[in-house]
Amino acid sequence: MRSFIAVSIQPNDAITSLMKAIEPLKGSKVPHNRLMHMTLAFLDEISEDEKNLICSILSGITYQSFQLKTTHVGAFPDLRKARVAFIGVDSPEVVQLQKILMERLPEKFREKRDFVPHLTVSRFKRPPDIRGLIGETGNADFGDYKVDKLTLYRSELTPQGAIYTEICSAQLI
Repeated sequence: MRSFIAVSIQPNDAITSLMKAIEPLKGSKVPHNRLMHMTLAFLDEISEDEKNLICSILSGITYQSFQLKTTHVGAFPDLRKARVAFIGVDSPEVVQLQKILMERLPEKFREKRDFVPHLTVSRFKRPPDIRGLIGETGNADFGDYKVDKLTLYRSELTPQGAIYTEICSAQLI
């Protein structure tokens, strides 16, 4: 099963408004049901045994719950040719949590790229220039969110977008 480990948030009105503004753009895919997550580890395909191991690893992580502080709207690779529109995050705790997770996961699941904390707002098939749109919404208060759970999700790709199903989770203390 295709899967990933993430922390999730329920977006506030400012994030929901941003997603509604981006959704009509050609080729935009916003998250289903407006539930957002920050991926800490993309695992790709995992077996049943690997799923059980990962759930065991998650349950063994003892970490304090924390506030996820949002900062700004951005895009990868940039606002002129956005493949991914995101809300930036400034929370040293999530960086530390991701580091702990990487140390405990088997080597094959460890991220090779540097971790850039962000909440994906939309993905685009054809990269649009979103500078004008961001100029209108980029200074909104996107809020702070309590993170109190780590979750392993299954990701099913459909023509309408990915569907995420919780497999197991671990409460932070």
